[in-house]
Amino acid sequence: MFKWLLRPKSTAYESDTTRFMRDFLRKHPEVIKKQHEGRALWWDKEPKPAEEVPVQRSLGKAGGAEYLTRVEKNDIAGETGN
Repeated sequence: MFKWLLRPKSTAYESDTTRFMRDFLRKHPEVIKKQHEGRALWWDKEPKPAEEVPVQRSLGKAGGAEYLTRVEKNDIAGETGN
């Protein structure tokens, strides 16, 4: 059905930005090393075991009731024209 999605993309065109980034990173390999170090700070970590995950002590204050509005008889009578 969507065979055009599965076709390999043409590599003939390369944008100026892509070309610049490839050339820049080829000339400055230390930037790639810094990228890997920065990524390791936040993402390259093992997940915590289940016993180390902090327990949620409360369900919080929002219960949904704050979204309900109170309807008075006078409001309903005013809408119907009574």
